Amino acid sequence: MPTIFRVGAPLSLAGVLLSIIYMWLTRFTSQFGTAALAALGVGHKVEGLGFIAISGFALSASALVGQNLGARQGERARQAVRMTVSYCLVVTLTTAVAFLTVPRALVGLFTADPAVIADGSLYLRVIAFAQIGQTFEIILEGALAGAGYTFWPQTVSTALTLLRLPLAAWWSATIGLLGIWLALSVTAVARGGAMTLFWASGAWRRAAV
Repeated sequence: MPTIFRVGAPLSLAGVLLSIIYMWLTRFTSQFGTAALAALGVGHKVEGLGFIAISGFALSASALVGQNLGARQGERARQAVRMTVSYCLVVTLTTAVAFLTVPRALVGLFTADPAVIADGSLYLRVIAFAQIGQTFEIILEGALAGAGYTFWPQTVSTALTLLRLPLAAWWSATIGLLGIWLALSVTAVARGGAMTLFWASGAWRRAAV
């Protein structure tokens, strides 16, 4: 039980905090009207297409890393993660291109309101770049969890997630709704970079499960 708590608690707490932060971001977004709030909801649904794919690959990475480390095949674990990221990028690059090129059509699947389509299209264009960051973030989080190395990665990831609140408050006061969308995208890319550094450091190899 202590091992389960040590490995699982950081991931669980990070997930709870992410939901709380989105509640606060909704408060910031509401200042720009109901169309902006609706755009946030629609944007999350469309963005979920990529998120579902990434989450599936992350589960695969977690299982493969755990299996190979258990067999004392550290290099095979690295190779499995490289392949998993590569395969997932095929999906997320496709969704990113779609978000950049046909955002109005994607938002239009959910609403015919011109204001919502305008705000939602802006959301998708900005968040398109986060699709790549989330690929590395979520898959490498899964890989690190498979190795039992969760505390420090989740501590850094949580700190970057918390950064969304001051960034959204600051940027929305200066550049409007775009600032909130940018806060989401920039922090997602930063988390992807952080997880890449944790994975590249190799510290996960020394984790005891």
